[in-house]
Amino acid sequence: MHWVAYCADRRMMFRQIRILPEHENLQSIIWSPSADEPERYYVLLTVTYKETCAPYLTLRTLRQLFHDEGLSLHEAVESIEKDLYVNEFLGDATDVESARRRINQLNSLFRVGGFELKKWVSNDPELLSDLPLEDQLHPSSIHLSAEGPDTGLLTKRRLLSEIPRLTPVTVVAKKILQDLWKKKLDWDQELSTELACHWRQFRNDLHDVSTLALPRWLGHSRAHKPQFHVFSEASSRALAAAVYARVSADSNSEEFHFVIARGKLASFMDLSRSKNTCMPIWRLQLRAALLAAQLFQTTEEQVNVALKDCNAWTDSQVVLHWLRSDEPLSNELVNNYVSQVQE
Repeated sequence: MHWVAYCADRRMMFRQIRILPEHENLQSIIWSPSADEPERYYVLLTVTYKETCAPYLTLRTLRQLFHDEGLSLHEAVESIEKDLYVNEFLGDATDVESARRRINQLNSLFRVGGFELKKWVSNDPELLSDLPLEDQLHPSSIHLSAEGPDTGLLTKRRLLSEIPRLTPVTVVAKKILQDLWKKKLDWDQELSTELACHWRQFRNDLHDVSTLALPRWLGHSRAHKPQFHVFSEASSRALAAAVYARVSADSNSEEFHFVIARGKLASFMDLSRSKNTCMPIWRLQLRAALLAAQLFQTTEEQVNVALKDCNAWTDSQVVLHWLRSDEPLSNELVNNYVSQVQE
């Protein structure tokens, strides 16, 4: 949200935390380099990666570190409690000096506990000028594109493996995959000429995505707070919601920024019912409104925005009637969706 963003990673996070001696026997392993050599017995002395309890033990250790050593580093503690997720740290600040002060406090606090913050990266190179080069990450820019081989046999397995790489525009891809499920194709069965043509057309259209650029900063400041608007819409095949930020720099200029969006496909049951009645369309529009409310809740929690600065929009008069109704409706499913949106 703020102008300066920075990110870091805790180096060898789990291996920096020692297990209590009385618990070491719980991490015993038996290993032999070959069948011809005798087994060797080992005991793991630190928190083990992929153990169910590993994330909890790590976060609990950090909280104890904050409690013991964080009294004089309150900015670091406040920032970590808000911006830390397991071993990834993502923070922001209004200016470079504020961000540098927090980074210095973070390094000092983690160093006391024997942790190291590595892979520092920021949208402002000046912020990291004081850090050693080996502690910085120098990634190349990544752009969404349709580059990659499009040769070979097209199957349901292959399409499913490619869709996660196309997350920003997956609704069209998911519709194609849903058609494959309806036709009950096997995983490695070749697609029909019609479906293969639809998929290749979708991939060709992806070249236009590389022309889009979404700035991370919303252009707001203490003097110019953003106003958020969420829009919901649905068709017979899919539903979606998107949040935009409107920032008024002065009385004569305004800026609009994309914040977050989410889309879903209609279920097979909705598709079968939509041929006979309009009710599934209205339900999908109501589900889209619920999706919009959930996105609003996410935005409110992450951006710390007041509800009075949020506006929700739908062009469905039926959905608006349902949401404004104080009386229970005849359909229990609709009542459930309405109550969730109203909450």
